[in-house]
Amino acid sequence: LAYEVSRTQVVGDQGADLILRMGSEKTVVQIKNLSSRVSNKAVQEIVAAKRFYGATKAIVVASSSYTRSAIELAKSNDVELWDQSTIKRIVKKIND
Repeated sequence: LAYEVSRTQVVGDQGADLILRMGSEKTVVQIKNLSSRVSNKAVQEIVAAKRFYGATKAIVVASSSYTRSAIELAKSNDVELWDQSTIKRIVKKIND
């Protein structure tokens, strides 16, 4: 099985940049390309997007790290936080 990937519109995306679908699973993804740490605002937005799009899973992907507040909020809302090390680990697993 493969994921079906669609982009949301640039304006009015309700906090999600991508929507991934595989079978009955729907995942919303927000992507942050920042040099500073990602705050809990990104987590708040993806939590809203998860509900808006009726998703079963939510992920924030960032080129940097996350604030303690963002990590705590993500844990309490079942949001996955992916940073550079997570992405490298996933790519390595795929390539091995």
